[in-house]
This record gives sequence, structure tokens and C-alpha cells, in this order.
Amino acid sequence: MRNSYKTTRRSRRVVWILLLALLLTVLAYCASFWWFSRQTISEIVPDGTIAIIRLAPDRNTWPIIEKNLLNIPLITGKSLTISDLVGFAQGEVAIYIQNDGNMSVGIRGSLNTLPRDELDAQGIVVREIGPNHLFLANQIMPFSTTQLKRGWNLPNIPFMFETKLLGQILILNDPLIRGDIYGDGNNLEISLPKSDLTALPWKTIPEDVFGIMSTPFLTNFSVHSNLPVYPLIEEFDQNLASFTRIFEQNIELVMLSNDEDGVGFLISSYQDENDPEMHKKLIKLSAALHSPRISDFVLSDNSTAQEISVDPAAISVEELVIAGVPWSRVLVDPTHYLFSGYDRGRLVISNREALVRFWLTGEDNSLREAPCGGTSGFMNVDSWVGLSANNLHTRNWQIAFPITEAYSSVGIRNSLFDTKILLCN
Repeated sequence: MRNSYKTTRRSRRVVWILLLALLLTVLAYCASFWWFSRQTISEIVPDGTIAIIRLAPDRNTWPIIEKNLLNIPLITGKSLTISDLVGFAQGEVAIYIQNDGNMSVGIRGSLNTLPRDELDAQGIVVREIGPNHLFLANQIMPFSTTQLKRGWNLPNIPFMFETKLLGQILILNDPLIRGDIYGDGNNLEISLPKSDLTALPWKTIPEDVFGIMSTPFLTNFSVHSNLPVYPLIEEFDQNLASFTRIFEQNIELVMLSNDEDGVGFLISSYQDENDPEMHKKLIKLSAALHSPRISDFVLSDNSTAQEISVDPAAISVEELVIAGVPWSRVLVDPTHYLFSGYDRGRLVISNREALVRFWLTGEDNSLREAPCGGTSGFMNVDSWVGLSANNLHTRNWQIAFPITEAYSSVGIRNSLFDTKILLCN
């Protein structure tokens, strides 16, 4: 009996010692993680920085970061990629994005370990702006200090879970927006604070629809904000540009398609039906702006000048029924119409009857699932870039599209605790 009691006490002691050792190991691992991943190079940033992508690579995450960011240039106009940093970055890496789209890099490292000849050959400017804090850019630029504090994250546990925490994205709005970046070597996931996202009303979408953006993602990043979501959308079509500016904060979603006639769009906006003629006025004005009248007249010095005028009253509106719902349309040019109407408390405007019909019925001749798990929005990057090369009037989308080198689609969805932006191959 006494021997059995001693054996039990000894077994309990062994168990407690093992538990204590395990606890100390976990604490030591967490402490080392938080120390080595501390934020040291995001406190001094180039002037005009609006976002920072901060990576804290270790031996477990370097291979994943390389796979996820392999072909993305880190400095505007240069070929430097994340793989080039492996030999001399000694921990933290920060990618700075400025309000003009310019990108540069900060690393924790030493001047002695830099491949100076290779960097010189690319025309990369190197500057030491603090102890073991190096800045690499395409030009000399001024710096400013931020008040960023490091957020708390759970450390990656070796040999567990294919998806790893790779770093953070910091959007320098007021207030600061902070998101965690996860990756598995193929896809990236950015976890942002949860928003009250509008879920798309369809499980499947037409084959030629390459993008849908819904609120509040649109309204949070409006034309007055740092990130150019609206300019990206607007530059496909001047009518679309006009409507996004008119509706602005009331937009529910924007849908984009690509067919043999170019880019199609549909905008839905939360609007009261106090003025049942409003949608007709809008499409008449848009059609008039699309085809202004040009008149020549002679000035007092006998020189000739031109007067440009628009007359919405001269535009005729045709009434029709689509899927049992009354709609209006105006002729914009010899082959294209603008459609408008009210449906379920929304004012809807489109330049494609097929998109209007899909909006009303959810039916189309060719349907597919939204790419990249996007339940509140998505974008087919390949289609967007192909159209951008042919249609964009300016190139103010550099901030959003370094990802075009590595990913084919983007999805947005809400989960229980956060809002996720998914980058997929």
C-alpha cells in the first residue's frame, strides 16, 4: 500500500515537471518570437507613405514568403524581388507604398553584407537611416517618423499548419488599419478588422463578369481616400466615372463584364424613389455629355471659335420591360444604350441589357462560381490587367497591382471575426 502511494506521488511529480517544462518552452518560444519580430523599421518611413507591408521572416516562413511574392518587384522601376533579399536581410523587411504609387524597401541588416555591385547595376539607392536599418529605393527621398506600435500575434508553431503568419499590412489612415498576412506558398490571405460587408446575392455569376465590388469596401476607400479603388473602376468607362461620382457613398455594388463590345458595367445605389424620374434624368444627361453639340462661330477679330453645348432635353427616352420590370433606356451612340430603373429600393444603371437581366433574375446562359472564394466581391486580375493595357487613360493603379505578377484573382469575404482579402493563383 505504501509503495503504491509513493509511486503515485512520484508519477504526479513527473507529470508536473513535464507540464512545467512544456510551459517554459512555449513561453520561451513566444518571447523569442515577439523579440525577433518586433517592429523596428516601420517607425521611420518615406514621406507620403500610405501603406506598409511588414514581413518578419524566419527559417520556417522564408520559403513561403518567397513562393508567395516571388515575381513581385519591391522597388518601383527595379527588378529587385523578395528572393534577392534572402542573402542579406537579417530579419524584418518592410515594403513602403507612397501615395503616388512609388514602392521602396526597408530591411534590418548591415551595409557590410549588401551586394553593392548588383544594387548599383540596378540603380538602387541605399541609405542607412538607423542602427541595422537600411533603406533601398529608386531615388533619394525625405523621411518622417510614425507612431506605430506593434500589434500582438500568435507565433507560428513549427511543423503545424501549412498556412503561416507572414507579416502585417498597415494602412496609415486615421484611424490606423492593421491586418495580418497569412500564406501557404500558393495563396495569400489578408485578415482585416471585420466590416459589415454586403454579401453578393448570387452564388454564381455570368462567365463574362470579371469583377464585382460591394459596400462598404467601396465607400471605405472612396475617391477621397488614399487607396484608389474608385479610380480603378472609373477609368474603364466615362459614363461609369460620372455615375460613381454622383452616387459616391450610396453605391451598393459595381459589376464589370467584358464582351465583344468592350467593358460592360452595372451600378446599384440605395436611393429613395421620391423622384421617380431621377434615373431618366441621369441617363439623359450622360448621353448628352457623351455626344455634345459643337457649333462654329466668328469672333470680333474674324477668327473662328467653337462652342460645345449639351442638351439633355434633346435626348429621347425609350420605355421597355425586362424580366417583367419596367426600365428606361437611351441611345448613347449608334450601337450602345444606357439602361436605368428602380428595383427593390435601388436605382440601377447599366450599359448592358444582359447585366440588367442577370441583376433581376440571377440567370444567364453561362454561369460560374465567383473566383477566389469572393462572397462580397472579387476581381479576375488577368482580365482586369488585359483590359487596363488597352483602356485606361492614366496609370494610377500601381498601388493595387503589383499583385498582378503573382496572382490571377482576388476575393473578398466576411468571416465570423474578420474581413478577408484573398489573393489566389
